[in-house]
Amino acid sequence: MAVALAERSLRIRVAAYGEGHVAVAAGRFLLAEAELGAGRFERARDDFAAVLPVWEKAFGAGHANVGECLFGLARAHARLGDRVAAYDAVRRSRTTMEHAFDPSDPRVAGIHAEWLDKFAGLLRDIGRADEAASAAAAAAKARPNTP
Repeated sequence: MAVALAERSLRIRVAAYGEGHVAVAAGRFLLAEAELGAGRFERARDDFAAVLPVWEKAFGAGHANVGECLFGLARAHARLGDRVAAYDAVRRSRTTMEHAFDPSDPRVAGIHAEWLDKFAGLLRDIGRADEAASAAAAAAKARPNTP
């Protein structure tokens, strides 16, 4: 159901704006997420890959949307068994997210810790246990103290 709704939304966006528009890329990103959840990993990978250059051009390579897209791409590669491509994308995503959410800024410490947890999980999934442990430790350190 989610894929069908995302496909419909994308068709509407394409009709309204045309391919290459940032709103179309946003719709394609939502479709890629739905495809990933539905086990359509190749389609998800292709859609994340199509979104990436549009968002890099529209927002800049250091924007959080670009980091999220790279992380989605990494997840799709991982599900397809391409650990090398998954690793490349997750590393790029982490660099992008650290640029978007300055780890030294206490106002975004929770967001930074959440992303480090996500990176740790994916790194573990692709067999990078040492880097996963390092990211998990960094997440624990970055997590703000909560009562």
